[in-house]
Parts: sequence; C-alpha cells; structure tokens
Amino acid sequence: MNYRTRASWPCSGMTLVEVMVAMSLVAMVMGSAFVALKPAMRASENSRLNVTANEILISEMERIRALNWDEAISLKDGDAFKTTIFDPRLSSRMRVSERESREDQLLVVLEVFWTDSTGKAQHARVVTFITQYGISA
Repeated sequence: MNYRTRASWPCSGMTLVEVMVAMSLVAMVMGSAFVALKPAMRASENSRLNVTANEILISEMERIRALNWDEAISLKDGDAFKTTIFDPRLSSRMRVSERESREDQLLVVLEVFWTDSTGKAQHARVVTFITQYGISA
C-alpha cells in the first residue's frame, strides 16, 4: 500500500495569518485612499454649489431683463426671487433701488448665499441697470 504522508502533499493553500495580513494591507490602502479623496470630494461639492448659484443668478437676471418698465418698477426690494432650481442650501435676495438722480433707471442687485462644505459662508451676485428705454448695463 502506498499511503501519502502530509509532507508529500502539495502546498496550494494560504494560511489564516497570510489572509489576515493581506486583508490588513488592503484595508490600509483603502483607508488612505479615502482620506486622500475627501478634500477632492469637498472641493467638487463646493464647485457644484458655486455653479448652481451662478446658474440661478443668470436665469433670474435674464428674466428681469425681459420685463417691461411697468413690471420692472413693481419689483420689490429685499424679496427672495423664484427659481426652477431648488436647493435648500441656497438662499437668494434681490435689491432694487432707483439710480441716484435718475428716475428712469433702476439698479438691480441679485445675490445668492450658501454655506460650503467646510462651513464657510459664500455668496455670488450680479448687478445690472434697467432703464425705462431699455437695458443700459
């Protein structure tokens, strides 16, 4: 009879210690990759909020520029303006005032405010003049 001894078996498996070491190395690599990517994800979110705010400003400014004079003088100072983009992190404000010594011109300032992912307050704004006879700036 020919019995095979344990010493003659081929070494084809991994020990539990080898598997645990390999899993530890993979976990360390994945953890460090996440730590390295966190600032990039934060910057991407901040950029996305900035772009959204500017899209809101451009859209609202174009809507206001399309108003006739009677509609333009009915704009309310301090109102939040309406937008089709809804993001609860963003708030808006419109300031409307007559231009100094010019009854035929309105100064319109649109602002959007938000807090970025680091907790810092941010804002974007756009300014234009609307005249009774057309857009001046």
